[in-house]
Amino acid sequence: MANKLANGSSLEAIINDAERSGASAEKARQIYDLVEANASSEYLRRFEIEFGPDSTEKPAVWIHLIVDADLRPSKQKMARLGKLVRKVQAALLRENLGLWPYVDVRGRA
Repeated sequence: MANKLANGSSLEAIINDAERSGASAEKARQIYDLVEANASSEYLRRFEIEFGPDSTEKPAVWIHLIVDADLRPSKQKMARLGKLVRKVQAALLRENLGLWPYVDVRGRA
């Protein structure tokens, strides 16, 4: 699943981004593994992970769940994607990572 879902960014690139932002390589691997384990959906094409301070200057991680662009998604699709976002965020919050996880869905063609 790793190559298929995280093909937007290699684990090495994610680790480099984490280290530039003050997070450890181990923490980057942990987040990558948690997202990979919890981000499963027929709609999901890949995910991207970014590290950096949020608007309050606190350490944060952004998880972008990439799906096909859809200007008129069904209610069912919206509900499933919302559930996926909550699942990924809850998994990250349970681990007390010291980074606030921001999880979103992005449509890409």
